[in-house]
Amino acid sequence: MLLLLSPAKQIDVNRTGNIPFTTYPVFAEEANELMLSLTGYDVTDIAEIFSISLPLAVKVKRYAYEFSEPERKSQAAILAYWGVAYKQLNAQLFSRDDLLYAQEHLRIGSGCYGLLRPFDAIKPYRMEFYTRLHGFGNSMQDFWRGKITGEIIKDLRTEGSNILVNIASNETFSSFDLSKLKDKCRIITVNFRKITPKGFKSVSPVLAKQARGLFARYVIQNKIEDVSGLCKFEGLNMQYYGEGSTESNISFIHAE
Repeated sequence: MLLLLSPAKQIDVNRTGNIPFTTYPVFAEEANELMLSLTGYDVTDIAEIFSISLPLAVKVKRYAYEFSEPERKSQAAILAYWGVAYKQLNAQLFSRDDLLYAQEHLRIGSGCYGLLRPFDAIKPYRMEFYTRLHGFGNSMQDFWRGKITGEIIKDLRTEGSNILVNIASNETFSSFDLSKLKDKCRIITVNFRKITPKGFKSVSPVLAKQARGLFARYVIQNKIEDVSGLCKFEGLNMQYYGEGSTESNISFIHAE
């Protein structure tokens, strides 16, 4: 069983943890190529591409220039990402066994690196799957689709499983070739919902991110290996909703 999680925009390579070793990203060369391309844009272009402020665009361009420098500090992805989901995952508190389990069972989609393992050493960057750069297709989704689909299929084969548990955002998940994935494995998407007077609705984006991170933490620390174990998650007042679940979807209801 593999878990698929989205990355975070917030990256802090100074965070520390009990990572026993770091690994080299599978698509490091492609990441360097993308960031080198970004150095050719001026700051105003970068601000427009990412819909960010000029001061932040200056920082992003600096990331691009420093990306290929060997002395630029890096950190394992599971520690370096520090957005809402990763604060709930909180890998700094993982035991060695937890971390090794995560390395085998967790994958992180990335607009810059394509597909990451938890121990893969990453550097600060800004690159999303929806980002458009000249020479790289209509978006990073086009650029990465074949590469990351083939890689995650290979990872599933190596792990000896045919189950991919999707707790990623739609931006990340839709970057894969879903028809090819569905032909090679069983995909289970985890949904977090709430009950309203008008029926079931998705929880807020922030709560969804928190739930995804905590769900990943639950799976990793409990070494979940089967679908029935996934359904026992109860973090953040979530309750498994059997009637709203199917072979390809597991639904949880947030009890407010």
